[in-house]
Amino acid sequence: MTENNRPGFRFGLRDLLLIVTLALIGVIPLAVMLNMRGSEEGARTEAVLTVAGAEVWRCAIHDGMEPEEYSTKIDGQFFTVIADPTGAYVRHSDCPDQICAETGRISTVGQTVVCVPLRAVLRIDFVDTDEAGVTDSRSAVDAVSG
Repeated sequence: MTENNRPGFRFGLRDLLLIVTLALIGVIPLAVMLNMRGSEEGARTEAVLTVAGAEVWRCAIHDGMEPEEYSTKIDGQFFTVIADPTGAYVRHSDCPDQICAETGRISTVGQTVVCVPLRAVLRIDFVDTDEAGVTDSRSAVDAVSG
């Protein structure tokens, strides 16, 4: 086989254009997500605690608020959460594995702390209040099933 007939890889202009296009396609969702997060900066967030799918506590999180504590007894076991200006966390749980208490503070919309044995979920929700005072929770289900 001669030098000119050997199979090989040649990098050309089309290859470069393909790489640049794929990189841009990957960056666009990131830019959109960062833009959405930036628009929520001035919005109100709330800590929400649900037990077995039912909401049991909700607390607005904002600068200057006093820390708010909520304790409940779930299946005979105590569960305590704290909300303060920097977020929310599980202070105490009588569950055996303590993963929920060791998770730490959550502060960004969409973050959750889950206690599987007690079926408790602490999450941060985005709440937008328009001029008419109507609350729009972006974490609400937006589908109808029949």
